Amino acid sequence: MLMHERPGPALRLQIALQSLEVRQRAFTLGRGALAAAQISILVFTPFSALMQTVGGAEPAPYCAGARIISAFCIGGPEVPSIVRVIVMIVLLGLVLVGFLPRVMAFVHAWIAISISTGISLPDGGDSVAAIVSVIIIFIMAADDRRWAWSKERRPVGPVGRGVALAGIYALRLQVTLIYLNSAFEKFNVDDWSNGSAEYYISRGYMFGASGLIAGVLHWATSVPLLLAVITWGVIVAEICIGILVVTIDFGRRIAFIMAVALHVGIILSIGLWSFGIIMIATVGIATMKLVPSSASPGSASDEDDSPSILGDDDAARRSEVL
Repeated sequence: MLMHERPGPALRLQIALQSLEVRQRAFTLGRGALAAAQISILVFTPFSALMQTVGGAEPAPYCAGARIISAFCIGGPEVPSIVRVIVMIVLLGLVLVGFLPRVMAFVHAWIAISISTGISLPDGGDSVAAIVSVIIIFIMAADDRRWAWSKERRPVGPVGRGVALAGIYALRLQVTLIYLNSAFEKFNVDDWSNGSAEYYISRGYMFGASGLIAGVLHWATSVPLLLAVITWGVIVAEICIGILVVTIDFGRRIAFIMAVALHVGIILSIGLWSFGIIMIATVGIATMKLVPSSASPGSASDEDDSPSILGDDDAARRSEVL
């Protein structure tokens, strides 16, 4: 294949399967950030607040049906709540430091689902973390290291690479759905469609801006043109992220930069730290460059005896394909 030619879909998929490598720092940092955000919820939110009765409903945790195996329910009421919280924090800490990443992926998913379904007022970040942690289980099919920071690169078979690649594509699609749905749903809300939403959000009683940021944001949102730019800019950013995350490597890098800018802005203006970190981590994992296996000694599989379809020139283009 000549350097200026772009491979078709079938060939691009073959190249991706031969080149996939998820055992990299970006993935480890993304998983760690997810765990850190969930640790912050458990550490800084009183247990009574997590289980607050809402609208006359039964008090949380909710343990009916399959939820009986939730981290908040297993063992019954005899297990003190503080013990549950400490155990979850310790386990999430092991995810954070990268211990047995493939095994801990299952534990992480269990805790993330427990938080999303077991507390009384989960936010969007909790739901996203639960979905992403399940998808990560499949991505971990290509990572059997004992320590996520290890440089060890044992061979990964074609099945493991295929399952991991499917997980990456599923995550990218999920990110696209999250951001496009969020953007287009805003068109159904008058304050968003007329460009005034940020005026009310920045002055909200519960999540409004505070401190120095409040003064700047209150001034900016009092200027009609700036208010419209900020409000509609959020929608435009969400649409761009949703589209760019499923494009080429350069487009995905732009998507990640936009996600960082968007969510750091949300964190600085109205808080929502755990939500912002979860979303940045999710987009970071979805947009990471899948390093060619040839860049990591030993990562090519001894089980994969299929002839390589890549010439020397083609190998230089793998990152764009992935």
